[in-house]
Amino acid sequence: MTPRAAGGQAAPTRRRAGRGARPGPGGTASDEDLLAGFLNGLDADALRGLLREFATDAGIRRALLVRAAASVGTDADLAATLTASVKATLTLPRRLDRRQSTAYAAAAAALLDELEGHLAAGRADATREPLQEAAVRLRKVVMNVYDDAGLMGACCQRAADLHVRACREGAPNVLRLAKWLTSFRTSSPGWPRTDLASYADLFDERAMAAYRAGIDAYAVRLSGAREWDRRMLHQLQVELADHDGDVDGAIAILRSREHPAYDEILERLDAAGRTDDALALVDEAVRAERYSARAQLRGHWLSPDAVSDHYLAAGRVDDALAFARTLLVKDPSTTSLAHLLRVGSETGTAAAQKNWATSWARDRASRSSGDVLIDWALAAGDLEEARAVALEFGAGAQWSQLSTALEATHPKDAADLHRPRLADDLRYPDTRTYPEIAERLATMLQLYARAGLADEFIAEIRGIRAQYANRPSLQLAMDAAALPR
Repeated sequence: MTPRAAGGQAAPTRRRAGRGARPGPGGTASDEDLLAGFLNGLDADALRGLLREFATDAGIRRALLVRAAASVGTDADLAATLTASVKATLTLPRRLDRRQSTAYAAAAAALLDELEGHLAAGRADATREPLQEAAVRLRKVVMNVYDDAGLMGACCQRAADLHVRACREGAPNVLRLAKWLTSFRTSSPGWPRTDLASYADLFDERAMAAYRAGIDAYAVRLSGAREWDRRMLHQLQVELADHDGDVDGAIAILRSREHPAYDEILERLDAAGRTDDALALVDEAVRAERYSARAQLRGHWLSPDAVSDHYLAAGRVDDALAFARTLLVKDPSTTSLAHLLRVGSETGTAAAQKNWATSWARDRASRSSGDVLIDWALAAGDLEEARAVALEFGAGAQWSQLSTALEATHPKDAADLHRPRLADDLRYPDTRTYPEIAERLATMLQLYARAGLADEFIAEIRGIRAQYANRPSLQLAMDAAALPR
């Protein structure tokens, strides 16, 4: 039934709000026009009454209170209303699925937008405690709900970063801030990322003493705990040593772990200009084989560049070259090859190092496959060299990458590279592999067709069907891939 307006007339057809001010169907007014006409016709008393009526809704009431506190209230008033808004928005659910998690993160982001707006307007002292509350609550949420996209984790880090800004732009009670920071960090799972340096220059002597006392108490609580459980304590203690300029104290803590944090120790020795100690540490790490080109291992491992650069700076050219060659043998990646060639270039032996690397890789290929040489050739953009190596030694683990690279120019060779894997997959019956086998056969057929060898391979496909006629699931997978019978 069509709704009726006052006077018995049919009410105008309503559109969804938020779509602009276009006319409604049949020339009727838009929602925006109707709303504007209504509000513009209200006097001040009627408008106040309307707002009080709507303020019975908790969400609208909070929004109105925030605006009121921002307009006529003190920083304490605004802080209280914003903190209440944080607590109401960032409840602590036991469980959120993917959809609910995304919606929760969107609400958290909108709340942080509002807090950042007040901060940008110069209300740092009013936003500090709400941001503090937001960081604490979001950390609890992230620890207990589904956040595979990292949306709430990002909100949590943003809240922590905004809290630092609010502290630095306002006038916090530094003793209270120091005690809160100690509590927040000693209960941290490692995130959000916070550090003493962001707050330390705000602290007076009493605040810093309180912070130290909190870390000392944390150390007592963790006495006898496992290495993993003490990782945050070590970070906090190292930060304090760095703050004090105590290089040896920081190094002692970094050495107290199960594995010395070579990268972090070397950084501090270099910064302190302790060249001999730094070189001795590099030697120690090389002997312990605690070096890697993988960035994710930094901390307990040295980068190859750090090792070679220290050797070269000390005039130990032979040690730098020997290390670079050892690294290549241990990890014959393109990164290790590039490192060797860089050291060779800086010592005037680049050609000799390249010849040595090629000779070593060819000797390795003669005993296994040409995968390392192929990897190097593809990285250098030399497809013909990669193809020649595969024909001479086999492609090994690089077969798929090389096949893809050869499809445009050498379709037969690209197809042939699939054959060893195809034979392995067909050796034993396994229904889980049949779709992949069928897909590989279809790819090979396309490549052989481009090479003018479609008829020959179709015959092979029919031979496979005949040979494995007792594998009905394989036959069905081949049918699904539209392979000939």
